[in-house]
Amino acid sequence: MANQLDERYLEAYNKGKLAERRLRAEDEDSSYMETMVMVMFMVIMFAAIMTTLPSLNALAAQSSLTSFQGQTESEYLLAMKVQREYKTPHPWITVSLTNDGLAGDIYVALNAHDADEILLVSGEIASISKIGASERITSIFYRCVAPTAIPLRVVGEY
Repeated sequence: MANQLDERYLEAYNKGKLAERRLRAEDEDSSYMETMVMVMFMVIMFAAIMTTLPSLNALAAQSSLTSFQGQTESEYLLAMKVQREYKTPHPWITVSLTNDGLAGDIYVALNAHDADEILLVSGEIASISKIGASERITSIFYRCVAPTAIPLRVVGEY
């Protein structure tokens, strides 16, 4: 009889240990899942912040530069068949180009003689802004196809 009690006691003891191990394993699994959920949440938040950060930086840069009202410089140039270059006294943020000629088109390129040209027909005004850009306007290349010189009015802001 004592032998049966010992076996029952041993069996109950082993069941208790097994249940204790299961609880410990469930606790470890639960802790592991909580950690994984937290890591996934942090990754999602990091990705969301990183996608909005460039637009926030651009918005901040643009708002600080658009509120700036700098000095202006104006110049009258004569466009001819041969391309000419005008170097700005200061790096400009914006420029306004006006074809003051009565007849004839003017072709204008900014910062490089082989850059994309802007076509200004007679009386047309073009405004170019480099607000928020790392590059400023430092040179204006201009030419016309008319046999006579055509006046080009340039107003830059720095």
